[in-house]
This record gives sequence, C-alpha cells and structure tokens, in this order.
Amino acid sequence: MKKLMFVFSVLTALAVVAAPAPAPKKVNPVKASQEAWWALKKSTDALIRKNFKGGFANYWHNDIDAALKKLEEELQKDIYLPREKIEICRQIARCHLEATRDVNAAIAAVEYPIKNLNLQGTDRDLAAAKLAEVKRLTSVEPMPASAAKPAPKKDEAYFSENFAKAKAPHGYSYGLMADYTKFCNATYGKDMFAKLGKMLDDNLKLNPNSDALFAVFNNLAVTWNPQGYTATVKGRKELIEFFIKRTDKRRPTSQQLFSYAVNYEYLGSYTYKFAKEFIANPITVKDPHAQKRINNALVQAKRFVAIADAVEDYSDADDIAEDYLESIGKKGDKVEYAKFLSDVAKQLNKKHNEKALRKVLAMREKVVPARKQVKTECFWWADAPRDVKSVVDSPVYAKAKKGLLNLKYGDNLKFLIETDAALTGREMTVDDGAKFRPTEFFAYADGEGVRMILRLFLDNINDVKNGFAGVPGFESYVATGIDSPYHCLMFSPKEGGNMDASFLTQYDNFTGHRANRNNIRIDTVYLDDGVASLITFPWELVFASIPSDKTPAWYVEFINWMKGGYSLGGSTTVHSRSSFAEMKFTGFDKAAMAVIKRKLLIKGRNIFNASCSPRENGYIEKWSDPELGDQKFYLAKVKPLVDSVTPYLKKIKPAMTEDEVLETYDAVGEKMLNINFIVENMRREWLDDVFTAE
Repeated sequence: MKKLMFVFSVLTALAVVAAPAPAPKKVNPVKASQEAWWALKKSTDALIRKNFKGGFANYWHNDIDAALKKLEEELQKDIYLPREKIEICRQIARCHLEATRDVNAAIAAVEYPIKNLNLQGTDRDLAAAKLAEVKRLTSVEPMPASAAKPAPKKDEAYFSENFAKAKAPHGYSYGLMADYTKFCNATYGKDMFAKLGKMLDDNLKLNPNSDALFAVFNNLAVTWNPQGYTATVKGRKELIEFFIKRTDKRRPTSQQLFSYAVNYEYLGSYTYKFAKEFIANPITVKDPHAQKRINNALVQAKRFVAIADAVEDYSDADDIAEDYLESIGKKGDKVEYAKFLSDVAKQLNKKHNEKALRKVLAMREKVVPARKQVKTECFWWADAPRDVKSVVDSPVYAKAKKGLLNLKYGDNLKFLIETDAALTGREMTVDDGAKFRPTEFFAYADGEGVRMILRLFLDNINDVKNGFAGVPGFESYVATGIDSPYHCLMFSPKEGGNMDASFLTQYDNFTGHRANRNNIRIDTVYLDDGVASLITFPWELVFASIPSDKTPAWYVEFINWMKGGYSLGGSTTVHSRSSFAEMKFTGFDKAAMAVIKRKLLIKGRNIFNASCSPRENGYIEKWSDPELGDQKFYLAKVKPLVDSVTPYLKKIKPAMTEDEVLETYDAVGEKMLNINFIVENMRREWLDDVFTAE
C-alpha cells in the first residue's frame, strides 16, 4: 500500500511538472511605471515629513537619509520608464537640499537623466525643466544660451529616425507621440489622420498595451486647443470618428476618451455622435478594473445622450428619463430621476427656454415637492428678561411655538423625497438611526432690539463644560426686509459669547453702510442639556427695517453644522437667499412702536448734534469751513437739511407722549440717525452736477 502511494505521488508530481505553464499576464509598462512611482513618492514623502515637526525642520535628517537611500535604489530598477526616473531624480535632489544643503549633489541628481537616458520629446523637456527648477532654488546660474545644445529640427526625418529607435516592450515614448501629433496637425491638414493612424498601428505592433491612442487624443484634443484642420467643423467630426474606430485597440482608455470628449465644448455636437457610437458598440475586456471604468463610461454616455434628447424634446423628458433609468438598471429610482431632470432643467436654463424649464421642473415636482417657505414669528415682549437663561427658563419660552432646525442641509434628494418636510416633532434621527433633538429657534423683541435664541441640545454637555469637547458651530443669515442686504454671522457657541466672523452684504439702498461686528451681540450660556445663544440686533443698527407696513417681516436662516448640517429654512447651499424663513413681526402695537422710536429719537439726536458740533469736528460742520469744506455746497444743500431738523430737537424730551414720539420720529427720526450718509449722498449728487454741467 505504501509503495502504491509513493508511485502515485511521483506520478502526480511529474504531471505537475509536465503541465504547460500558464501564459504570462500582460503588463502595461506605462501603467506599471506610474503606479510604482506613485507608491514610491508616497512612502518617501512620509519619511521626509518625519523630520519636520509642526512645519519646522529637526536638527537631524536620518529619515530624509533613509528616503534618499530608497530613491537611489529604486532608480536602478527597470520597471521605471524615463518620465518616472526624472521624477525620482528630482526627489533625490530634494533630499540633498533638505538634509545637507548639498547643492552640487542636488544638481548632479537632476542632471542624471539628461546625461544617462536617451530622452525624447516631452521627456527631454521635463528633465530640462527640473534642472532649471533646482538651479533657481539654489541660486545657481543657468547654462548660457550659447553653450546649450540647440534643439533638433522636428520634421518627418527627425520623427522617422526616433521611431526607428523604438523597441518593444515599451514602444514609442509618450512624449514622442505627443510631439508627432502636434507636428501632423500643423503640417498635413486632413491628411494628418492617415499619418497618425499609421503611427498608431506601428506602435501597437510593438506594444499592444501602450498608451498610444490616449497620447494622441490628449495632445490633439485636450492638452492644447487644436489649430489648423482640427479647428474646423469637418476636422472636429473626423477627429471623433478617428477615435471611435480605434477604441478597440486601447480598450481601457475608452472611458478616458469619452470623458474628455464630453467635457470639452470645442468638440461640439460631434460628442453626441461619439456617445451614440460608444453605446451601440459595447466593449468587453478581461481586466475587471478596466471593465469597470468602461461600464462607468457607458453610463456616462447614456446619460449624456438622454439629457441631450430631453433638452431637444422636453415634452417627453419624463419618458426619456424613465428609459434612461431602465437602461442603467435603476428603474423607479426617484432620486436618480430627480437628478436627471435637474440636469435637463440646467441645460434649458442655459438656453433661456423658460417655458421648457418650467415644464421639466413640474415633472420633477411629482417626486420632489417644492419646499414651502418656513414661517416663524418675532413677537413683542415688553418686559422680557435680560439674560439668556432667564428667557429659556421662563413660562413664555416654555409655551411659545418654536422654529426647529430640522431640515437637512444640502441638496439631499433622498431626504426630501422620503422625509416629511413638514416635520414638527422634536425627535429626529440621523442616517444611522440615532435619535437627536433638533435645535430650537425662538425670536422676540423688546425696547433694545430684535432678539433671537438658538438652543442646541447636546448629549455631551458635561464634556463641553469641562473643556473636553466643542460645540458645533452656526452659520446664520438675517435679511432685515424682503429686498434688504443680509447679515452673515458665523459663531461657535462658547459661554460668554463670541463671533467668529460677520459681514453685511451691501448695496446702495440709501440707508448707509454700518459695520455690524461690534453692534450685533451674541451671548451664550451652558445649560444642563445643551447651550443657548442669544443674538441681539439693536434697533439703532436696523432702524430702517423696524416693524412697519413696509417691513412686516425679516428673513432668516440658521444652519448648525451638527450631524452633517441641519437648517431652519432648508438651505441646499450656503448663502441660499431663496431658502430663508419668513420671520413675521407680531404684537407691535402703538405702545410698542413708541418704546422703540423713543429710544431711536434719543440716539438720533446724539448723532445729529455730534455731526453739527465744531468741537467734535462733525461731518456736517466741516462743510461750512471756508478752508476744509465747501461753503457753496453747505449753503445750497446742507443748511436747508439742518434747518429742517433743528426745530424738532426741542420736542425730544422725557415727557413726550406716545403720539408726540411717533409724530417726531416720522418727521425727522431716520434723517437724524442717517444724517452723515444723507449728506454724503448729497455731496455725490452735487459733484455729479458740477463736473457734468455744460
């Protein structure tokens, strides 16, 4: 039995030995060289960074020395083509300069490819550029022009000579093919395609896996704007057809070819034909990674064609969308359907076809209902507490209806389609199912100004209080009227209050520009279950937008960057003005307006008196100065304005009735508060008249 087993084992072994060896897997040398260089660069960069702590160099360079040794060893390996060896030499030069400031060694490193490698075309140019770069960095004078070797004349003889030198497995160099492409395009007109076709066919005989087709396409259609024949309509058409016929010779590049073709407008409408041909002739390859890229390109081509068809025949955009989704295996996918129609709408918008645009958007609203503007309110609270915690703990706050930051930030189609946009409950969940309580928004006004509270609920508030965790920040927008510029406020809630950044988007609305950073106040307090921030807009900052028939509401948006971002109004992007919530003023009766305007009158009187005061070098007073001002302008424009305001100053006194307050404010309130800006505008108009008079 043992003998039989031995014989069997021997026979088996002989069979294994005798079996034919599997065919060696074809390797793309260009790809292999690139991937090896990328891996080498990543590893050596990591080593070099070890000798730099916080951006500053250490006294030691042992890790840079290790990187240098590794690079020098890799330089001798055959896997690298000339282009990657040039990059390795530049990295070696970097190591010499970073470690020991050895200028000679660095220059010798970047000279190595020039002296030892038979560089052609763009490879030679790249090596020269690396040498010049190192010489600039080391303040070494470049080679005098007289000593430089003159560049050879690139004609047919030059290319024939260099093509003859090409040997398998590498075939023609990328740089040589690129140079020949440019030469043919500039020299042969429509006959260029015959020349390029022969060059490609010859090269593919040497190396079927070369990047020849991509090299030609990249340099003829992408890298530089084509001149000569390919710039014509007929030339562009033949360019596309040239590549369609040859995609089977370099199949993994088909995706790249299509991607470039679609994204470069100067290829024009022939891109559509390219895509149709691409769809009609599907490509199958053995390499799973290459096949994946090709399949992705096929989806891209189908989408391109479908969008173009829908733009042309927008009445059938709905059916075209469904057919496209079915063709890519996503029939019934509402998210993809909505995205597709959005892209069709964008193209129609570019064509200024409003009728078609509205029709396509109506189709989209079947699955993505148009989000209604969020409504909230700001009510009058005459005796409101002055600190944040007292407000939050008050019965008024407890009973009040609050806005909620419960709308997911961004163009979240899945969320919009699958979630009730009118969500009013406090309990919400994130994508992983975890529950959270959305931030509350609460607004009111008192005699000081408009006040808005953002109450953010946190599970880790104790860590925050002890300094072990931070609080997600807010990005906030407040427009003080339907057509007013909006304030942008960004802050991270910290106890005591802070403002990270703020600015006012401003245009000429004749209310004057007022810096808001020092006027808008933010007060924050830590609570047992989170943080509450109180934002105050003083009335004197927004006097032109106090509650009135002209300004019945403000428009606000608050985004908290917790859990990917949740907002009050439903912004899809930052600064999304159309997504702001309406904050309507309520309860502002005669008594409330008298309180607001009484304080504004006192503030306005102080501003007006300061502007007229010679002691304070007031803005109005200076115009009456014969040397520093313009008395003619003062008498004609400024003095009448001053005279119209002055009689009302005596009426501003503590004993004013509500009617007196309202009457006085309506007459001169905004004039006094805005006096300097009014005079500035009068001066501008005055100078316009002076310099444009006939």
